[in-house]
Amino acid sequence: DFDQNIPADFCGITMDNPLYFISAPGHLLTKRKKLSIKELEGIPIIGTEIQCCYRKMLVDLFARHNLVPSVLFETENTEVIKHFVQSGIGISFLPEIAVREEIREMKLCRLPVTDLVPVVYLHIIHGRNQWMSPAVREFFALAETIKSL
Repeated sequence: DFDQNIPADFCGITMDNPLYFISAPGHLLTKRKKLSIKELEGIPIIGTEIQCCYRKMLVDLFARHNLVPSVLFETENTEVIKHFVQSGIGISFLPEIAVREEIREMKLCRLPVTDLVPVVYLHIIHGRNQWMSPAVREFFALAETIKSL
């Protein structure tokens, strides 16, 4: 996850990877049409570990409103986070790529937070003049297909 620009001596694919506030489908917040960060104050959050860039973005987002997120539990394992959120223990703040399938399968819900939430970008890059094996070329083709979904 970096900013949107790929260095000039590289080429590759850039994909948006927005961050979502997520909850279990039956959570009270899912009934809301719009939510602000202020309304998430005091809601238990299952968070990434403190060193994770997503955690820093969460803390910064709350700080812009003079708030502190109520982190109930933290882990580096997104599967554990998703399981806890699905169990209704709290909400979380994760990148779309990590929760896409669970949202599609309605195991998790994206909360309609209206405040400006940061977007990070995924880059799959290689040296501009670097030889690529057939397997690497196929990987890039697959990544292009996924990007268009």
